[in-house]
Amino acid sequence: MATFRSSGLSGSDARAIVATIRDELRQDAVANDLRRNLVEARWRHRWIARRHANPALVLEAPVLAYDRQAIINLAAEVEARSAALIAEAGSPARAALIAEKAELTDRQWLAGVKDDVLAEIARRGEIAQLEVAQRATTTNRITGKSTEIAQALVTDALRAQFAVEVASFGIANLAVELRQQNSAQGIPRFKVALVRQPRAAVGEVLSEGEHRCVALAAFMAELATAGNQSGIVFDDPVSSLDHMHREAVAKRLIEEASRRQVIVLTHDLAFLFELERAAQEAQPRPQVSMGSVSRGADKAGFCRNEPPFKARRAVEIMGALTRQLANERRHFEQGDEDNWRVTVKSIAGVLRDTWETAVEETVGHVLRRLSGSVAKIVKLEHAWRRLDGRNDDGFQVAPFPG
Repeated sequence: MATFRSSGLSGSDARAIVATIRDELRQDAVANDLRRNLVEARWRHRWIARRHANPALVLEAPVLAYDRQAIINLAAEVEARSAALIAEAGSPARAALIAEKAELTDRQWLAGVKDDVLAEIARRGEIAQLEVAQRATTTNRITGKSTEIAQALVTDALRAQFAVEVASFGIANLAVELRQQNSAQGIPRFKVALVRQPRAAVGEVLSEGEHRCVALAAFMAELATAGNQSGIVFDDPVSSLDHMHREAVAKRLIEEASRRQVIVLTHDLAFLFELERAAQEAQPRPQVSMGSVSRGADKAGFCRNEPPFKARRAVEIMGALTRQLANERRHFEQGDEDNWRVTVKSIAGVLRDTWETAVEETVGHVLRRLSGSVAKIVKLEHAWRRLDGRNDDGFQVAPFPG
């Protein structure tokens, strides 16, 4: 009897079945007939459950009359539709319908907040316009653009040229490189850094001479990439440099003189000679002119279009002495012995210095004054023979020891 009681159909299930047939399957007649039969079946079930305790009670309950085949056909139709829906679950058409439904749902939601959305769009548009105006009026716009152009067009070329200049100055053994720094007031800035210790201060590591060579290399690299032909002026560019670096600097300045005007101010005669030798060896040979500025007893700034005495050639000194002798000869002709003695003493003193210059020029291809270069010693023998005015066979030179 407990099984009979639990097998009854609930009212909610009965209503759901009827609603499905009426609303989903659109079968109103079948739904109404089934509803009537389900109600009657539920009353019979309840009536039997109440009277099960009286075994003498005779129950007369005729079979309910309903269109069973119509129900079977509807069940088959539902199963077919269910199978078709399962098969179409992943189809593009269903996905399109789902997307369309989602879009319609979003539009329905958007319709309720449309005014707020339009106000937010307008607000963000104003913010974007203000940001554009702010970027257009920023004070570092030129600096930023200059940095951008420098990175795109200048940096690599300048770094490569710096490496070339470092090699030309004879300091290629220094592990230094050129690195771009932040621009300032629209001017791109670069920094010389050690390759292995980029953060170390170069000035605290390199010697004064090396620091000057690196500074010259950086300047010449920037000059080479500037693209102009303006003249340049150097004021004592080789102070604190040894003779090897001085020679390299002299050659580099003479090389640059073939492209632009180069003015060098120096107190260093050795460097002046290096410049002169570099100019003589250069091909093509640049036009070189020398001048000097001297100091008087109480005044300074006396300019002359000729080099100082120690830097003149013997021929030039002899020409000056010849002109002086012609100007001072009147003392001798007029019997002015005192002034003549002063003139002769002056000329004699200059002659002693001139002999030194003449000897240097004669053996200049072997020994160079203020230079560490020495050619083969055998050339010295031939130089002394030419100085003496004899040929090679008429001058006997004792062999050097060893």
